[in-house]
Amino acid sequence: MLVSHRIRTFISYCDILEYPINGKEINPMSAQPKAPAYVPELPMGSRVRVVRGIGPTSIVTATVIRALANPSQRPENQWYDVKFNDGKLGRFNTCFLKPMEG
Repeated sequence: MLVSHRIRTFISYCDILEYPINGKEINPMSAQPKAPAYVPELPMGSRVRVVRGIGPTSIVTATVIRALANPSQRPENQWYDVKFNDGKLGRFNTCFLKPMEG
């Protein structure tokens, strides 16, 4: 008898949480503020310099074609797919890509 009373209390408690008052749900999880959506620093189609070493011959220009998913939402962990001027593709971390000005 005690177990069935606890089950009924739990069920009625769950019903109370989902019952809307004044058009708003009483759900403790919905009261938490949402984090702002993460936006990569380099937008699709932007021109970048790919720095792969030391010296002027190691700098090549490319176009960002896609930003990969970034679950950590940290800019230093962002990876991009880029397309070089000769048609080749590459995947680089933010530390190797420098945006071109102008």
